[in-house]
Amino acid sequence: MTINFNVKLITQSQSLKSVLTYSLQKGDVSSSHNLNFKLQFNASAFVVPESCDAGRFAQLLGESNNYPAHVNTKLPLAATRSFRNAVAVIGGLLHVGEVTVLENGASMYGRTVQDHHVALLVKALAATQQISIDIKASDASLAAALKAQIEKEFY
Repeated sequence: MTINFNVKLITQSQSLKSVLTYSLQKGDVSSSHNLNFKLQFNASAFVVPESCDAGRFAQLLGESNNYPAHVNTKLPLAATRSFRNAVAVIGGLLHVGEVTVLENGASMYGRTVQDHHVALLVKALAATQQISIDIKASDASLAAALKAQIEKEFY
């Protein structure tokens, strides 16, 4: 059995609710059953980490038409989580690759399967035990959805 899904709008999180109806037969007795389910597709499911060196990253950021959307969030950096660990969590969560990682800052990059650019600048704010995340994307809905996903993970 194969079940196929078609998602056309990848710049926002999608929730797919459905019912799978199946029959069981044991001897001469047949019974029908329903299985209700919900699949959640975060916008990051369609982001692919892309290898990018620091020079290319700076060039892409300089091309303003690549990133008309910009959102920012500040999140708590738990005492049990290092900055490096937070960067790894963000990269894994949003499917973006690390471009540069320094002691207190990181740049990350990826593209969606429909070729939307996604760039992140992550900074440690040591004085407040927070991290600042700037998300730049070629689509405002995508940037907002990625921000919401990160906030959900860190709160």
